[in-house]
Amino acid sequence: SFKWFLGAAVAPVAAMFRPRRPRRRDSQRRCLHILAAACVCAVGTAVLGSVVSVVGISAWTALPTGGRRSFAAGLITTVAGTSPGLAGWAGGAACAEEVVYRTKKQAPRIPKVLAVMLLRTTYESVEDWGAYSDMASYQKYFALQIRDGYQSFRDRFRNYDLTMLYNTTFLEASADGGISNRFYFSFLNDAQWRVIGRAVKSEQDRDRFGRVVGDRLYRAIIKGKELKSDVEEDANATEEEKEVARKYQRIGIWPALGKLPKTDKPDEVLRNAGRILGYLKEQGYCESFEISEPEASPKGGFRFRSFVREPANLETTRSLMRSNDNFAPRYDQRILQAFFADCGFGSSFSDSIAGGLQVSEVTPAPMPNGILSEWSLVPDPEAGL
Repeated sequence: SFKWFLGAAVAPVAAMFRPRRPRRRDSQRRCLHILAAACVCAVGTAVLGSVVSVVGISAWTALPTGGRRSFAAGLITTVAGTSPGLAGWAGGAACAEEVVYRTKKQAPRIPKVLAVMLLRTTYESVEDWGAYSDMASYQKYFALQIRDGYQSFRDRFRNYDLTMLYNTTFLEASADGGISNRFYFSFLNDAQWRVIGRAVKSEQDRDRFGRVVGDRLYRAIIKGKELKSDVEEDANATEEEKEVARKYQRIGIWPALGKLPKTDKPDEVLRNAGRILGYLKEQGYCESFEISEPEASPKGGFRFRSFVREPANLETTRSLMRSNDNFAPRYDQRILQAFFADCGFGSSFSDSIAGGLQVSEVTPAPMPNGILSEWSLVPDPEAGL
């Protein structure tokens, strides 16, 4: 049936975003065969390719082989069920690109490796935390969140050209499911944290969960990481099938920054914090950053401010600050907290949307396009335990 075809087309794109894990030969061949079908279906790659790619990181492989097809088919039904645009595609116009009748602005883009790293690390943290009894439940709620919020996402960015999300040729060439579009990445990231917030409810647990995510990212920054999908090459596959599989197999490299020196001197701590933010800037996480000078505080600690301009998930942060009880990813702050803990400091911060590190009372305030954080650090020998 057409529903089965759309569901099957999602699976190989999903494989690009989930961790590399051993799979049986017959499963590998099934992925390779349906991967060819994905190239001719815009909905499978543009819409649910991105949805399942994020939510299906580990649970897809946990499902029985026969259950993966029905799971994907269920997702296409769920998404198409209430969105007029998606329902139209599923009804027969699936491969037609969205028509643009006026000049639209180009949506900002972020590197595929960065997007996969942030989405995958968040997903793996949910799995390790045990926020949901099983990840299939998490995936179901995530799919429903995507369904319910998709029309709002399109309306919010109606002045931007989002046709890349429905362009089969572009998606096939980029092999990223559309997540290099910063707005679409933020939409998926927003959905992740809303679903997580339903299971992780107390302020203390939310803080600890954020630190878990930040610690994972910090360790990956220090050691580096190669991101791969779990689509293995089958020796019995045709050359065409092998070529398609190789395209999706290697996502990219999250480079190693190297171990940073542990120090309790405020100037050196902030210098190395600048190296971390500089690393994130090089990976495409933000446009620029600023760090103030340290100011001494009681009990041997110090205070400072940091500003990150145009972070990759700025739209996510804005949205979640307003309507998710302020439960947001805060990736760069959580990474810095992990580093401060390694240096023997406990840390806390408050943040807000701002236009810079300092705002003059004389000149007009700049456009609020970044996150300003007010930090307080105190010595804590057990912070890194």
